[in-house]
Amino acid sequence: MTTSNSGSATPLDLHRERNADRAAIEAVQKRIADAGVEYLYYQSVTVTGRVVGKVVPAEHLMRNAEKGVQMHRTVLADFQVTQAGELLGGGTEAAELTAVPDLDTFAVLPWEPTVGRFFCRLYEPEHLPGVGGQALVTDVRGNLIRKHQEFTERTGLELRTGCEPEMTWSGPGLEARSRPDSSPAYRLDLLERSRPIYQKVISYAKAMGFTMIEGDYEDPGQIELNWMFDHANTTADRLITYRQLCRQVAR
Repeated sequence: MTTSNSGSATPLDLHRERNADRAAIEAVQKRIADAGVEYLYYQSVTVTGRVVGKVVPAEHLMRNAEKGVQMHRTVLADFQVTQAGELLGGGTEAAELTAVPDLDTFAVLPWEPTVGRFFCRLYEPEHLPGVGGQALVTDVRGNLIRKHQEFTERTGLELRTGCEPEMTWSGPGLEARSRPDSSPAYRLDLLERSRPIYQKVISYAKAMGFTMIEGDYEDPGQIELNWMFDHANTTADRLITYRQLCRQVAR
């Protein structure tokens, strides 16, 4: 176990301890075996909302639950450069980050049941002097979880959120034909034209634990499909997941 300068356990230590819970890890192992999952995505969210991560054969779950996976921290800035050409987050000599899975975020990809995924929280590598094992300040998902926990501890309240995700789809046969002075919003013929899209999106979302409620056709090519509001952390994870599954449907 690593410790901070004060001698106490680091946030990375505490996360590893949670992942060492036998009942939790055995429950995930059973779900992996029952679903026939062979590969696992260990995914994180960048500062601009992109999803990054690594794929690992599922038999290494125990190892990754404890040690996580390592990535170059520049990935959280989407590998952007400054006007001077300097890589944000550091160059090739910059430290990596440690991504540790939240076991309760495991899900099987409904479009490819041999693949499962975890959301991860990010930490400074344990070997770094002074900051080793601390939460990575650029971990947007981890920051939300921590701030929400602090809010709940301070107030006894829980923030619940919802959203109205609107995706614009284009392709042969999806053109919205309407008079220039007439809105396509809520037109059932346009929604029906998009039926293969909304059926696949809703079925994938339900398979990944969403409570889908209602949807409609809005602007040209735009379909809004809503799910039930929930804990703010859960809604944020679901919005990221929704974007992923919509991209899969588009492919």
